[in-house]
Amino acid sequence: TIGLKNIPTRGKVIFASNHASFLDPMTLFHTIPRRHRAITAGYLFKFWWLGWAFKATDCIPTNDSPIEQALTALKNKEAVLIFPEGKCRCRKNQVLCRNPKKGIVVLALKTGAPVVPIAIKGTFEAWPVTRFFPYFFKKLEVHIGLPLHFERYKSEDIPIDTLRKDLKLVMGEIKKLLLQDSNP
Repeated sequence: TIGLKNIPTRGKVIFASNHASFLDPMTLFHTIPRRHRAITAGYLFKFWWLGWAFKATDCIPTNDSPIEQALTALKNKEAVLIFPEGKCRCRKNQVLCRNPKKGIVVLALKTGAPVVPIAIKGTFEAWPVTRFFPYFFKKLEVHIGLPLHFERYKSEDIPIDTLRKDLKLVMGEIKKLLLQDSNP
């Protein structure tokens, strides 16, 4: 793991990571050294073994007002993990998926929480979405960037241009980390 020192030890924070594999959430729960709540696909809660684990780790289901729950968590000075790409749909040599969701910058702008960009490398090769089971003994890397700070938006309505600009910045930082050499 590169950049662990970039993670704030307390206070509200949003972790933003790429999402290429089923291993990504588990990798980050193991790597991030503080408690955090992950926004998780709601349908996964229906599987008893996953639903139990997600509830035990206080995940936020996407089908149950995720923005409101994340806003509450951030106002309570908690950490929230979001995969702006949503579902893991990347292909083998694709750096980032297209069409990231704007919710991450909505949360940052409404709460003033810093966004910590994170790049996970190797999880696609270890467990592609086309396989039922992962390959074992594959090298995984996590690169954690410096927190990004956005000016808190007082108004209820955030201009779409602001959302697009800030989302482009977050995704650009994740992409830089993905392309970063493994030997700092």
